[in-house]
Amino acid sequence: MSTETFAQLLESHYRRELSEQPAEWTVSPALHRKITEDGRMQPFCGATTVLKLNEEDKLKCRALRDRLLEDLDLPLVVILPETYHVTVHALSNPYNVEGGSTEAVLADIARREEAVAALFRSVRKEYGGEKIRLRTLGPSTSGKDVVSLKFAPSGERDSAILGDLFQRLESLLPLHKIYVPHVSLAYFVPRPYDAKQIAALYSRLRELDSDSFRFELALDVMELAYQRHTDMHDFRDVFTVRSV
Repeated sequence: MSTETFAQLLESHYRRELSEQPAEWTVSPALHRKITEDGRMQPFCGATTVLKLNEEDKLKCRALRDRLLEDLDLPLVVILPETYHVTVHALSNPYNVEGGSTEAVLADIARREEAVAALFRSVRKEYGGEKIRLRTLGPSTSGKDVVSLKFAPSGERDSAILGDLFQRLESLLPLHKIYVPHVSLAYFVPRPYDAKQIAALYSRLRELDSDSFRFELALDVMELAYQRHTDMHDFRDVFTVRSV
């Protein structure tokens, strides 16, 4: 897929999210696995692959998040800026491992880990030293779980590398989902929201759909990380493309 086509698909996806404001809103039942009804993180064991943000980019994302939440009377669980990252591909977790128990997830992680390491070594050989540039589209909500800042590749090479990384990881654990580069900013609390609350959220999202809130990330392929998590505030590197 060409950069233009991929970027157009991501742009269309983002525009559709901004325009499709629901009359009623109830978060998905699966969110209970991550967030309690009183807004605390649930244990959520798993593994993932992410492109890490530098401190400057984390601050840019945090500033946009702060503007998003300013005077917004909406119960959201704010994600810690130190954990900000662009997921390339999720791996074993309770959503995609049969049974979803901690034991089953840990066994699946152990079974796949060496294959991920081998893939990372091939990535270092092919793309080591390169950067992936992503341009901001804006914040939106992809469903009823999380508000996130969406991105699209800035150029042809960025699209080619990012798409190849995703497809390689998809071959290890197929999720059969569209890939949307994003930084998660806040989770919803798993309970109903009223129409007034949702209207206020969408008004703010559309306000932030502006060039004055857009910027570009430059993500180092050598810092592509394989991480394990125990909840959505606890992500720890196991290895990176640089270290494996």
